[in-house]
Amino acid sequence: MRWNIIVECVEEDGRRSTITLGTIERLAASTTAENLGVNLEESKRIANRLQDTVVKQQLQEHCEQRRKCPTCGKKRPVKDFRRRRLDTVLGTVRLRVPRYRGCQCCSGAQIWSPIPEVFSGRVTPELLHLQVSLGAQISYRKAAALLRMFLPPMGGTTHTTNRSRVHAVGERIDEQIQREIAENRKPDKPADQMIIGIDGAFVKGRPPTDRASQARVQSTVDQLVDWRMEKKQHMRWTRTGAQMLLHARGALINGELGKYTGWSPTDSSLEQAVAA
Repeated sequence: MRWNIIVECVEEDGRRSTITLGTIERLAASTTAENLGVNLEESKRIANRLQDTVVKQQLQEHCEQRRKCPTCGKKRPVKDFRRRRLDTVLGTVRLRVPRYRGCQCCSGAQIWSPIPEVFSGRVTPELLHLQVSLGAQISYRKAAALLRMFLPPMGGTTHTTNRSRVHAVGERIDEQIQREIAENRKPDKPADQMIIGIDGAFVKGRPPTDRASQARVQSTVDQLVDWRMEKKQHMRWTRTGAQMLLHARGALINGELGKYTGWSPTDSSLEQAVAA
């Protein structure tokens, strides 16, 4: 038997187009538990092809709409095309996007692309949210391995990319905290309780040249991240890296991570269960 997976696109003017996403074949009289239904690899290929089709058609429509000059109504001439890569939860989409020249009536930038209006980086908010959520709960290597196991092939699934994206979100959180401190902003509602940690390794009265031992501080930080990294041996942490990780972890626990990733999942039960 053979199943052809075909998707149909219906445009605003009623025009229709179809594309075959994939084919699933099974030999007759050979059904076993192993080949029953659609397997994970087949579903990842089909989902990746669907994502590729939808993203490219959406962006093509967006670019065509934005090509028209808002002042004179004429179509801007195409200067050239650039290659872009977009990492999504359903795989990487490789794009060929246009850049337009400005009309004679335009007084702004002469070379312009409509793509930054949609996305500016190389990752969708949904994938960024997923990577940061996992990276804040388990090691970066394990988070990257899970993404590669369950999602279609995509760029940015190495542990170093996972770490850099967690740090980037942590920096956004840190910047907001610093702004709130500078503005002396009060919280929307008072906290039910407050926990204050005192660093006992640094005590008033020590001479400036007498460096206090950081063993107690290092031990505390080590314990804070030990549960997440499941360390079998001592690991070296930078102060910035640990702080950015804890920012992301705190936002996840508080249900505010979406404010910094740009994505609000409709079902946060898994996040709440793991973060609890």
